[in-house]
Amino acid sequence: MVHINKQRALTDIRLHLRLSGSTKWASLRNTYAAVSEATWWRWVRRAKAQIGSQGLRAKIKQGIGSIDGTLGDRPGGIVYGGLGRLDYLGSLHQQFADAEKLRLRALNADGSVRDPNGLDRAIRVRLKLLSRSVKLEARIYAVKQVQKFYDALLAEIAQESPDLQRRIANRLTVLLQGPGHTIRL
Repeated sequence: MVHINKQRALTDIRLHLRLSGSTKWASLRNTYAAVSEATWWRWVRRAKAQIGSQGLRAKIKQGIGSIDGTLGDRPGGIVYGGLGRLDYLGSLHQQFADAEKLRLRALNADGSVRDPNGLDRAIRVRLKLLSRSVKLEARIYAVKQVQKFYDALLAEIAQESPDLQRRIANRLTVLLQGPGHTIRL
């Protein structure tokens, strides 16, 4: 019986994915010819998942952007739990680019369909992304409307009593400091 070092194989698969992407497996597959096809492709899926989750964790740790664009010039990030900030719009753009790659792979150079299932998948992915982006747009709009409301309210109160306006603004600032709040007074 041939003993295969699974961890070494996973490391080699991850390296191959980073260098060559998810193509041209023949030479690496020959290196691990003793591994069954089902096991091999299960290991490839596991390596892809590990790479993807590492990338997401790295994005979260970077802490870029906020929903109102107050941190840097990268608008569209959202607070993600207590783990930091996620550049949601940047991620959405990357997912659109990936969906476009799926679409291009499903089509021939002349525009005819080479892979109907792949084209269907690309369309479904793009529709899902469009739906998410519309929902994000609505949330951003709602936050901006609430911001306008607070600004108008505090301006009117300031005309009558600047002291009362400061007290209300201070109280709202304390209340809005929790996670997920994006309104700035």
